[in-house]
Amino acid sequence: MGKTSLKKIIFENSKPSTLIQDSLEPTRGIETTEYTWLDVKLSIFDTSGQEIQNLFKEGENQLNAFEKADLIIYMFDYTILMKNSQEIIEEIQKIYKIMKKINNKAKLILIYHKIDLIPKLLQNNLRILTNQVQFLINLPIKPNIYFTSIKEDFIYSVHNTFSELLSSFSSNTHSIKKILDDSIQNESNVLCLITDDQNKVITQSKTQSFNINLIYDSFIIFYNLWEQNKLEEYSDMESHLFNSNDKIFVVKIAKLKFLKSNLQYLIGISDNFNEINLDKVIHRIKSNLISYFK
Repeated sequence: MGKTSLKKIIFENSKPSTLIQDSLEPTRGIETTEYTWLDVKLSIFDTSGQEIQNLFKEGENQLNAFEKADLIIYMFDYTILMKNSQEIIEEIQKIYKIMKKINNKAKLILIYHKIDLIPKLLQNNLRILTNQVQFLINLPIKPNIYFTSIKEDFIYSVHNTFSELLSSFSSNTHSIKKILDDSIQNESNVLCLITDDQNKVITQSKTQSFNINLIYDSFIIFYNLWEQNKLEEYSDMESHLFNSNDKIFVVKIAKLKFLKSNLQYLIGISDNFNEINLDKVIHRIKSNLISYFK
């Protein structure tokens, strides 16, 4: 399905292009790994597709998987949903019943993966797919559904999903996201990213006017810089022009290593060529981050 690939991209700094080119071995049983995300330490239980049937049976394995979990993430893709919709519906319903019985505090999240496989018309109408899945599974609650893909054009979706999920547990992530949101709320055509010292995108914020398609283009710029190890080459606070899919962007990269944190870069991207305005935005964000971490 790609669960392990998402885990490696978000928590182990693996490059999506490498994972696409060299497929991972399927997970066997349940793999447990521990990670740090800013101020949060977390454990991830990565299950194989075959293991899920064992988790539906009462016993020690079911308790270990569900009893102390904060998030239960069920993942599927467009192709599997079209072929095995009834099986997916039944599994989600079983998971919900187990959660209600064992751990009523856990939150059920659905990840609709490989959105690059979805027909183009539906890619621009994800609300339709959300309503369709929520209607089909017919639960007393409507679990949040996140749409992801590790393909280059959609990699933003992966970082956006996990930034939102983990901000529920990380006060730093939540606060940094609020600083970004507040700093750009009155701007136009701006996207800002913040990475940690492993170049993971911790959080991001965009103005309402920033086209979703331009977000994907912006992340292509970021990933090209990252994969070519060029981020460190750019001088602090210098502006640069980049071309992506026949669009030109102004990009400003600010280094955050001086903060008392493990943050690395603040990256501002705009497609309206207003370099002076983007410079003001980046200075404003840096000032607010300094106040937060002092």
